[in-house]
Amino acid sequence: MRALQDARGDQCDNCTRTFASPIELLKPRCKRSSAHKLVVRPSAHMYMRLDVIQPRLEAWLADKRVKGEWDANVVVNAKGEIVEPRMKGGLRPSPITRDLSWGVAVPETGDAEEDAAMKGKVMC
Repeated sequence: MRALQDARGDQCDNCTRTFASPIELLKPRCKRSSAHKLVVRPSAHMYMRLDVIQPRLEAWLADKRVKGEWDANVVVNAKGEIVEPRMKGGLRPSPITRDLSWGVAVPETGDAEEDAAMKGKVMC
């Protein structure tokens, strides 16, 4: 997959695959204002280990599809051709925290180093 010239996020609008990082975009831009400039800075985050739960998730998805418990906008056909192709590429860990001024604050863990790294972050 090559980066799109006009994409606004970390997902290709043509094939729905995601970039490993939004900074792979050729011309990143803000949806609200073209005057906003991209700022890249280091930041620690918590991740959901989707790669670890993938086998159980695939089994659950297949079971729900067979039982007809999928909404029509999730599955294009009876073979599950929206979700399953993404699984074939292997799921990657996905960040669940953001550097935002609004949202649910990350709770303290009691580990001073972790708590310092997550200070001011929210879960999404």
